[in-house]
Amino acid sequence: MSKLRQKRTEKKRNRFPLIAFISGRMEICAGILHFVHILVFLFLVHTTFSQDLRFTQVHASDTWVNPAFAGIKGQPRLEINFRDQWPAIPQTYVSYRLAFDASLEFLNSGVGLFAVKDDEGQSILKTTNFGVQYSYQAQLSKRLALNIGVQGSYIQRSIDWAELQFYDQINPVFGFTDAAGNTNVSSQIPPSSPTIQYYDFSAGALLFSNIWYLG
Repeated sequence: MSKLRQKRTEKKRNRFPLIAFISGRMEICAGILHFVHILVFLFLVHTTFSQDLRFTQVHASDTWVNPAFAGIKGQPRLEINFRDQWPAIPQTYVSYRLAFDASLEFLNSGVGLFAVKDDEGQSILKTTNFGVQYSYQAQLSKRLALNIGVQGSYIQRSIDWAELQFYDQINPVFGFTDAAGNTNVSSQIPPSSPTIQYYDFSAGALLFSNIWYLG
């Protein structure tokens, strides 16, 4: 009888690790499925086209490249970026970025904040961008994890229409002025408002280990 009881006890002990393993994987799958639903919703809203700023040091601006990087370092982090593209050419592109992100280990998550300012053509076209980021980490194995991140931002763009020069303003003899030195008037119709405001949403995924990442 003692051997029979011992075998039953061993069977029960062997069941619990399997149940715990299955339960853990189900929780991971549920978390991933939740974010997949969010991604599907974002991409079904409408088709958009955009061109993001490019900073030379990708590892110093990784949350700008992909919101899934938010909180990945495990410690609070502050990123400051500056870009002056083609400084030898007048009316160039100047960009500033300030970002902060931190890890929320008790939620398997990361959060981030950022502010970006971009001036084009000596501030003829200005863009200001404020945003928040959130990422969730699913531990797939001891050495492999998957981060899924989402980002929402408020963007304001403004243009100084008076500083623009168009082809129909050019005089073959005097350039952009007439014989009296007055600026030639363009037939181009200015926008109803020099400033536009809108919201932007994006998402990203990151698969990584201790030695490599993909995303």
